Amino acid sequence: MRGWSVSITIQEAGRTVLSEQGLPLPARLIRDGDSGAVALIDGAGVAHPLAQNRFDVSRQHMTLSAEADGTLLIADQSTNGVFVSQQNTARLIGKGNTMAIPAQLQVMLDTVGFDIRVQSQPPRAPRANSNLHAEVRLAGKLHRVALDRTPLVVAGGALAGGYSYDRHGDLNGILAALGSRVALVIAPDHSGHMHAVATTGLAAQLNRRQIGQNQPEPVAHGVLLTFEGGHLHLIRAGADRQLACVNDTCLMLNDYKPGQNCVYCGTRLGDAHTRFIG
Repeated sequence: MRGWSVSITIQEAGRTVLSEQGLPLPARLIRDGDSGAVALIDGAGVAHPLAQNRFDVSRQHMTLSAEADGTLLIADQSTNGVFVSQQNTARLIGKGNTMAIPAQLQVMLDTVGFDIRVQSQPPRAPRANSNLHAEVRLAGKLHRVALDRTPLVVAGGALAGGYSYDRHGDLNGILAALGSRVALVIAPDHSGHMHAVATTGLAAQLNRRQIGQNQPEPVAHGVLLTFEGGHLHLIRAGADRQLACVNDTCLMLNDYKPGQNCVYCGTRLGDAHTRFIG
């Protein structure tokens, strides 16, 4: 079971720079000393960029962590101060001090123009992946990956091995571990939902819809992901048979009705490939 996390939203001058999301702890608000770039580094080591040229933010500005009972700890390491707002009153934590916030109590933080809403979240047991498998075709070879045991990682036009959930955790942890070496990852996010991420340099489509680079896309049974050099189908083990259209511009999965045509492109399904993972 994962530890406590934090639900967090950050605004700068009324503009949202980090949309509400749950992040693993500890999380650190930092500034790059030379460029003035400000980022929040979550507990998986993933950097969430927030602003540029903000030299009023300290290099090590603030750290969020949690105790075993979910008490949120806010450590002020800044020169310019971190204020905690509760019940219409603002209180300065003070450099070198830590303030404890009861578990799951939402508070507002104000520091050098950043408005930060935080709330600790209880641990969540990893969700079952519904026996989801990936059938991947790369360089003409067919591979199958059971996604309840290992993430799917494509790098250098081949499946990459050695990246386990036990070692690297969720999607953010895997991406942080791989860096620029990876082109495509399918893994659960922090809440256990399966997502696909195509990283910089890989043009990919999800069910024939172009997806943004480095933007997690939710995936489930029946999804087709196409990219340069290959494609993959996501299939739930034990599901009814599916028919994969043989039209190279389609390839979508259909219900098992061999006498009918593909509902996406009209190609006759009598020539389709049967897909079933037991």
